Amino acid sequence: MPNGRSFETGNRTMILFAASGFSRSVKKHLRTRNAMNLSDLGEFGFIDRISGILNTADVRVVKGIGDDCAVVRLSDDRVQVITTDALVENVHFLTDRIGAEQLGHKCLAVNLSDIASMGAEPTFAVVTVASPANGDVDYLAGVFRGIRALADRFGVTIVGGDMTSSQSDLMISLTALGEARVDEIRYRSDAHPGDALLVAGVIGESGAGLATLLDDECAGRLRRETCDTLRSRHLTPEPLVREGCWLARYAGPAGEKVGAMLDVSDGIASDVRHICRESSTRCNTPVGVRINEAELPQTAALAEYLECVGGDSIRYLLQSGEDYALLFSAPASTTDDLMERFHAEFATPIARIGTFTDDERVVLYRRDGSESSLSGGHDHFRHA
Repeated sequence: MPNGRSFETGNRTMILFAASGFSRSVKKHLRTRNAMNLSDLGEFGFIDRISGILNTADVRVVKGIGDDCAVVRLSDDRVQVITTDALVENVHFLTDRIGAEQLGHKCLAVNLSDIASMGAEPTFAVVTVASPANGDVDYLAGVFRGIRALADRFGVTIVGGDMTSSQSDLMISLTALGEARVDEIRYRSDAHPGDALLVAGVIGESGAGLATLLDDECAGRLRRETCDTLRSRHLTPEPLVREGCWLARYAGPAGEKVGAMLDVSDGIASDVRHICRESSTRCNTPVGVRINEAELPQTAALAEYLECVGGDSIRYLLQSGEDYALLFSAPASTTDDLMERFHAEFATPIARIGTFTDDERVVLYRRDGSESSLSGGHDHFRHA
């Protein structure tokens, strides 16, 4: 289902073209005059293409396209982060499978997760709704109650938005803002060969929860408590805002810092590639990663799901997406101290799952000692 960034959405691309003013013939012409489709280029290929069109050459812009949030300067030592995400009916959610307040919660949560991954504190948000004229008013009101409830928990003020009509499906787009000290912001581009790869949060349960929502027979094989746990992880993800701020401010025994960080929206296998690519560009040296299967954390609920329903654990742990965990790098020398102090502060699980390398490959080291290349996760426009 969903995810948000400045034109990079992890699980969703944030450029929406309004075609309401075009005639049918003009729209047909626009669709057919160019042989290349989005499915040919892919979500991230298209983002790369438009990066050359859009202008972010502004002294106030610290970071534009290419991270979980855009970063703009407020003062010498303060910055604002900006992220946006859209959830579309029948693409990211089904209204008969998600409650209105759950949908509102998720709309804000996926944006707060982006802010958390930058190490910033959320401040404000605006909401845009596109709905058919026969949209259920009570359901829409429930969406806003869900947004408000989560906003109140994290001190976010909803300051406005927009509303428009759609032909058939409901779409909710939310833009969130946050703030941080400039030296506390964490980007995707600061991993180095030899660094440890860590994940804070639960992985795999969201993908299993989605499977139970789409397949009642699958859900029926599980204990009700387990099914509820998995579905909750998918429908009402918890943004790790406090954990993200803590990680951004962490200093090890010798002053070591967390390096690259992002939130897991498209699956670790896909999202870690962003870290490798951006870090390779910034460091001007190849950066890859080796993930150890034996170190991947698996919850009791996911283990029960896999036992009862079947399936490859790697598919859920690394490729299913919408976990909204925090994936980050840290110097290997400080991981024990970092994890011990994190455990003392939070109930959120944390694990070291791999090591960054100098050969650009993303590989999985299996329990049997073999290695295999790891395929990526979700891309909005490539489903084959």
